[in-house]
Amino acid sequence: LKENKDKNFEILDLCTGSGCIAIALAKNMSSFRLNACDISLDALCLAQENAALNNVQVDFIQSDTKLLDSLISFLPHFQDVRTNPDFHLYEKAIELKKNAYQLIIHQSVPSIYEIEGMDRILEPYGVLIATLPHPYLQIEQCSDALLAFGKVFEIVMPFFIPFSPFDHQTFVFASHTTHPLANLWLQKCDMIEGLQFYNADMHQAAFTLPTYLAKTLKGIIKN
Repeated sequence: LKENKDKNFEILDLCTGSGCIAIALAKNMSSFRLNACDISLDALCLAQENAALNNVQVDFIQSDTKLLDSLISFLPHFQDVRTNPDFHLYEKAIELKKNAYQLIIHQSVPSIYEIEGMDRILEPYGVLIATLPHPYLQIEQCSDALLAFGKVFEIVMPFFIPFSPFDHQTFVFASHTTHPLANLWLQKCDMIEGLQFYNADMHQAAFTLPTYLAKTLKGIIKN
């Protein structure tokens, strides 16, 4: 992303929670437009407060109108959130703009219908990153999730946060055309000014699977 920090990318952060990912991107990539969505109104209130504290622009989205209306009865100040110009209401994900996003981050395990819906709003070269069931603890569910991504995308590659393959956080990189290794000049990334927690070796290591997983998921991973 740092290589494209001056481009007008539009990014969708699903299940945003506290908004930390969207806010961090907005703070460090001022040219990006950030949209963040969550079903929890408590989470969205917190996320919007966090965005204000960090002085960044993030559009927050919530889709449950009944929940919105009932919440105002208990939390009158939420009316201010409801009328905020940065708060957008969509009844269905299909109402989001088609082919609008370069990157979508889904912070839970999506169903095949959600995957197809997110593919619709991704640009042709866009990237979807989502959470996976843990391949050691839930290998069947992980395999099924990867197969679902494979029905939609040509590139489907699981990855871990470097140095933590036994952590609960496992993700998938999915795209039609963008490859997380082949389409990035990783050594050039190392020369970007201001990097503190990145290098090309860590990037490659994130997509390196232990032998057991590589064998188990052979034919399911698409790279």
